[in-house]
Amino acid sequence: RGRGRRGRGRGKGGQNNNGNKKPVDPAHQRMTDRMFEYVWNYYGRDLPEHEKKGLRPGAVRRTSRPPLYFQHQGHSRTIIGAQKRSKGSEVERFLLIFDPGAKPETLMQVCSDRRGGEGRFKRG
Repeated sequence: RGRGRRGRGRGKGGQNNNGNKKPVDPAHQRMTDRMFEYVWNYYGRDLPEHEKKGLRPGAVRRTSRPPLYFQHQGHSRTIIGAQKRSKGSEVERFLLIFDPGAKPETLMQVCSDRRGGEGRFKRG
């Protein structure tokens, strides 16, 4: 399980967060970790100090920070937040993303599905 913490590029059984069995390149993982920490700190910057200390995984905090726009390989994604969630002794990490490349039909299906759409719309 990598370093024993999910959300650091590996999921169950050595998978990366997309469920693939491919090994995770350490340089890519460091870059992913840095990006997540940047986004986490960016959205936490405006929080009062007492809220930062009491922020627990899964807690929701509003901020006045504008979204982040990331362009890659001819495609853009809008990052609107970050989430840390406890799962046993591990911590899962997600970027909350609007993806204009997602099909409207898929979004409608996820919105009407009672199980939620984490597998399709949350990015680890």
